[in-house]
Amino acid sequence: MASQAHPQSQNIDLIKMAACLLVITVHVTGVNLVDIASPGWTATNVYESFSRVCVPLFFMVSGATLLPRDHRLGEFLKRRFLRIFPPLLFWSFVYIGYYYYSKGWDLRAWGAYYSFLLWRPSATHLWYLYALIGIYPFIPLISKIYNNSSNTEKIYFLALWFLTSTAVPFLGSAYGIRLNLSAYYLQTIGGYIGYFFLGAFAMEIGRRPHRSIPWISVAIYVLSSILIAVMTYRVSMAAGKWTTVFQAYLTPLVAVAAFGLFTLLMSLRLHLTELQGRALASFAQCSLGVYCIHIIVRDELARADITAAHSPYTLIVPAVAVLVMVISWLVIFVARKVPALRYIL
Repeated sequence: MASQAHPQSQNIDLIKMAACLLVITVHVTGVNLVDIASPGWTATNVYESFSRVCVPLFFMVSGATLLPRDHRLGEFLKRRFLRIFPPLLFWSFVYIGYYYYSKGWDLRAWGAYYSFLLWRPSATHLWYLYALIGIYPFIPLISKIYNNSSNTEKIYFLALWFLTSTAVPFLGSAYGIRLNLSAYYLQTIGGYIGYFFLGAFAMEIGRRPHRSIPWISVAIYVLSSILIAVMTYRVSMAAGKWTTVFQAYLTPLVAVAAFGLFTLLMSLRLHLTELQGRALASFAQCSLGVYCIHIIVRDELARADITAAHSPYTLIVPAVAVLVMVISWLVIFVARKVPALRYIL
């Protein structure tokens, strides 16, 4: 029996799963990338470069699901912040406890921790939740811009964002060509909120019934990711150390690659069985929890020497990433059976 879920929701769920696997890949490859003399550095750099679209995909999913709607301001803010603050607090204290036991953090130095949490996350990857807190207040306004704009105006908005938030800053960091955008106040709308807009726009394109869209999209993603890998290799070898100037989330090639992969996955016509659809939906419901817990799973596997620092690297890197993702999903899936935890995982 075919799945009865809305096809569009299945594509969104698939993108969530892909984003989780890719962000886990980014976080398991670091063990090989620190030393460019590592025998697995080149292969790992390729995996890393193809995976740098992970965080943009998360933002784009949120944009695709939120921007096309009309929102009542008070209701939207209440629902969004109730959805993000409990997980943020929960996982912040989970990582405080985990690092206390695993790394010997001195909790006496955390006497002012409540104020500390206002300014930085307890675990590095939780920055994503902080970013959402900063972006959500703008969504009801950005959604009105999006829903009342023509295609030409949407492209114009994205062109401005791409120029001011990715291209010009990249020229400064990569080539030392520094343009003072602040002199013209061209950074009015920038940062990760552009990925929200891009996600909604890419969803529109992916849903168009053109046979060429999947092929064009996969070409954009693959070619952009290859360029990221090649340029990262070149600048890293020249610098004598791993250099991420081409791999940052707000860089032109990463933005283009994210657009390509998102559009590709949205354009797929999925024909899932009921069981497959339920499994995909189950993972998507657990995706935030998977994102939050996977660092603990990765580190605990590393204690057993299950890392990406083994050959053959072309097989070990994806194998470890998949293993971390599956274990993370199983833990969250079981934990969500507890009613009190369902709303924070």
